[in-house]
Amino acid sequence: MPTTDTACETASMWPGKPRKELFTRLLAQADILLESYVPGTMERKWGLTHDVLMSINPRLIHASVTGFGRDNAYSQVASYDMSLQAMS
Repeated sequence: MPTTDTACETASMWPGKPRKELFTRLLAQADILLESYVPGTMERKWGLTHDVLMSINPRLIHASVTGFGRDNAYSQVASYDMSLQAMS
């Protein structure tokens, strides 16, 4: 543990079915959830809608980052560095 007054912990995982319980326990203690899946993945695959996230942790700040945005022809395409460079 850091000896300073502020500590930063980061957990990175793919919350598949076996890990969903662990993921929700981490969310209960988290300040921020930053995810970069294809839009709707958290809701469709794991049932983690905004309402569910807020019931787990009402203080949670949820940020979603996408490579192609939420509402266009490429929104359901996963973005990777090489594919983004190829398109630019």
